[in-house]
Amino acid sequence: FTDVTSRTRAEDQARAAAAETARLLATTEEARRALLAANEEQKRADEALIYERNLLVALMESQPDRIFFADASGRFIKVSRVEAQAMGLASPEAAIGKTLEELRPGEASRRIMATDLEIIRSGRPLLAHVEENIGSDGSVRWDSVSKAPIRNQEGKAVGIVGIIRDITSQIEMQQQLQHASKMDAIGRLAGGVAHDFNNLLQAILGFTELLLLDRTAQDRSYEDIKQIERAAGRAIGLTRQLLTFGRKQRIEAAVVEVNQVIGTSEKMLLRLTGTEVTLNLALAPDAGQILADPSQIEQILMNLTVNAKDAMPGGGRLDIRTERLTLTEDDATRIPESFAGDFVCLTVSDTGCGIPPDVMAHLFEPFYTTKERGKGTGLGLSVIHGIVKQSRGWINVYTAPNQGTTFKIFFPAVQAATDDTQTEPPPAAHPAVPLLPGDGHTVLLVEDEPGVRQLAERILKTAGYRVFTCANAAEALVRFEREGEHVDLLFSDIAMAGQ
Repeated sequence: FTDVTSRTRAEDQARAAAAETARLLATTEEARRALLAANEEQKRADEALIYERNLLVALMESQPDRIFFADASGRFIKVSRVEAQAMGLASPEAAIGKTLEELRPGEASRRIMATDLEIIRSGRPLLAHVEENIGSDGSVRWDSVSKAPIRNQEGKAVGIVGIIRDITSQIEMQQQLQHASKMDAIGRLAGGVAHDFNNLLQAILGFTELLLLDRTAQDRSYEDIKQIERAAGRAIGLTRQLLTFGRKQRIEAAVVEVNQVIGTSEKMLLRLTGTEVTLNLALAPDAGQILADPSQIEQILMNLTVNAKDAMPGGGRLDIRTERLTLTEDDATRIPESFAGDFVCLTVSDTGCGIPPDVMAHLFEPFYTTKERGKGTGLGLSVIHGIVKQSRGWINVYTAPNQGTTFKIFFPAVQAATDDTQTEPPPAAHPAVPLLPGDGHTVLLVEDEPGVRQLAERILKTAGYRVFTCANAAEALVRFEREGEHVDLLFSDIAMAGQ
């Protein structure tokens, strides 16, 4: 009996042990499967993390923008290659664990870090903030800066991400467009004022000449009146330059070979440069033709040559070049004031002192000059601007301190004239002719400027004409309807305000 009981107990224990073993095996298998699943999940998570990291790296390295990540103390976690290059580092890894101030000590770095730490502290992003940066060589770079805090799972700001985009070209284009708009407004104002002043000066000069007709050189007042005449003549010269700047001066446009104008002007330019400045001409044979007033092209060359010589008091080199260029529609979108087509480019370069940035901002404005009092009117470059704009061209200026200045002037090219389409030369200026006696003939005089109208009336009456005067077109039409049968000649201003 005892032996059976013991055997039964042993069998029960064996069965229990087997069951426990089976349970443990099942648990182990379950744990193994769970571990495998966890490992697989971890593997997928690691792969996803690596993929996301590679995506981030690819994004950072494919962008022209400067990109960085930093922790709450401002130490870099990751930077793009472009950002590393901007900081003067050999590789992005050289920035890891360091602050901007450690990499580039200075007030500018301290200011930037203070801004970054404030963004982290406040949690408020900085979006598309435009900053001007001046390099050690004086060059100017404009950046659009966007920064935002990096938050953890609890929403706490624990770092910062920044994207810095170089927008120098956009800012420069915007400034050029604004400058062009400003110059256009100044041109309209200057042209209008010059037109009015020109009328007044014509009256002054005309009445002065009438006074001289009644006097001889021995009269006490003769020389005084001559001084008035000379001063009025100089003033008229200035107003003509203003009219050119405002594109209101009449021009004698013709098809012009730019190379030919430069060639015929070479002796004059050599006299202007003197012996201390070397003049070099590099004229492309295929430069071509433009539609312009030849005398105004000569004036452009003369004004730029005088300015270049003044910029090289110790001597230097003046280069004048021509070339033919073709601009596409894409080219035109990148160059303010330009348009697609063929152009003749006139380039004038010197090796002088360059133009300071504060002067560049006012370069083509009338009466703006850096020359000593009495040595310049401030109209030289403004006249060039007016001439070029009147010819549908534009000017690009490149300069750097002590590295010289280059003016590139673009004129629309025109097709060379054939035998069938040969352009007639511009008519010569009409010589002065004596006023024919009036013999009682009637003139209808139309002029809105009182001084000019009174001068013309007096001259015509002195010559024996009967004169009907009208201040505007409407008044002239009424007068003509009433007394047109008695009018032998119409003498009218070509353009009057509001007419």
